[in-house]
Amino acid sequence: MIEVHGICLRLTQAVQSLRAAIRSLGGGRESQDSSQKGIMVMSEISDLIHQLKDHIIWAEEKWIVTQPRLHTLDDLLSSLNTTIASLEMSLQSGAVNSRTYKKGILDNTFIPRFEHYKVAFIVAMQPDSCERTATEQNLKSYIRACRELDSSRNTPVLNEHGYHNITRPITSKNVIRLTEMCSRREKGTAQWIFEEERYKDWLFGSFRTLYCVGPAGAGKTFLA
Repeated sequence: MIEVHGICLRLTQAVQSLRAAIRSLGGGRESQDSSQKGIMVMSEISDLIHQLKDHIIWAEEKWIVTQPRLHTLDDLLSSLNTTIASLEMSLQSGAVNSRTYKKGILDNTFIPRFEHYKVAFIVAMQPDSCERTATEQNLKSYIRACRELDSSRNTPVLNEHGYHNITRPITSKNVIRLTEMCSRREKGTAQWIFEEERYKDWLFGSFRTLYCVGPAGAGKTFLA
């Protein structure tokens, strides 16, 4: 059973997530037209969520707080959160840094999705009717498909156990062994190269490339 209080809390959290996404668009270097469209539609969704929350809190129309309605709204909010997370991942530092890419992904992917979310929140405030039911079913199918796509786009973060499984081979006993080997190195090892005239010429810019030639195991990698 979904509680009204829980849904209201999720609506508040959705507005906060939308505000964060709006800030990420406003501070980026994406196409201004695409950014403004995205900001506008997300702002409209935020306003609709505030209206919907008021309807639910006051519950003057009892049909708006029935369990089927609350379940549908709960699914809608989950999908919205997934899409927002996918948007932020696509625009975050370190992602593809092409303006053309960002304009394309906003215009062709995220703005159309947010437009559907806007309609879905409008429908959520409408009384029961055949037209409303048909529209809601179409929206559910579209949003469900988008949610599955967004979920596959978001790479899961490693938990602590997974992190240690990856890093364990380069830690612990291996590091101790490496430290012991380094401490047994003969004094003056590899220092000879610093006295080589060709090395000095390369170091001070006489030529750009210094080739180190030798058979396997001679120590080329160690010198590098």
